[in-house]
Amino acid sequence: MIPAQGLAVRRRLTLNWLLNLTMESADASTHTPNLRTRFALWFYRLAPGLRLPASWWVPDMKAAQVATPEVSDPLTVEVVSHCWNYAHLLAYQLSSVVQHPPTEMKLTMTVCYCDEDISTVELLEFFSRQSVPNVTWNWLPLERSELMRRAIGRNRAAMASTADWVWFTDCDLLFHEGCWTRLPTALRGRTEPLVYPLEERCTSMLASDDAMLTAATHGPQLVEIVPER
Repeated sequence: MIPAQGLAVRRRLTLNWLLNLTMESADASTHTPNLRTRFALWFYRLAPGLRLPASWWVPDMKAAQVATPEVSDPLTVEVVSHCWNYAHLLAYQLSSVVQHPPTEMKLTMTVCYCDEDISTVELLEFFSRQSVPNVTWNWLPLERSELMRRAIGRNRAAMASTADWVWFTDCDLLFHEGCWTRLPTALRGRTEPLVYPLEERCTSMLASDDAMLTAATHGPQLVEIVPER
């Protein structure tokens, strides 16, 4: 379980060039990747370690980074999370938004889920009733086969987003005290298509019966971590 106090966001523009190859067959009736898609997936796994300018293989990237982009005032950020049978972890993520809400920016919290996952559905219904300043809840239902391929939900959310930045994450990452306070300053004037956390803190491996894992298994509720762990 990771309470993030840093930054792991991707501009919406990123989705257009990062996923334009892989998404070619993602929304098709068949989910069997074609040769081009398999090559793109392999290439983008390899590319970060090559230390080569992204503009070499993404023609639009250089033009997109010429000027500082216009952003909203206050800054708008959309978090896109996925959950399948991990409602007890998602409860911590959503609780962290309620307990440590943004004050100087607007946040849209998007969760991709499947109606077959009853525990997650009930949890989202619970948080839908939580009114939090500067926070908009947004639930994105997907078919199970689509949910298993995160690129599908992330692409749909990003293409529909009006936020200045989109932050892709897993449901076991928390946004704890100080995260939203520092985010607007950290992003001001940034032109990079991808930015990563300045700091992450992670628990040790938790036993299945650890109180931090079982606390949220007794029905939807607000939960909190033990920061010292």
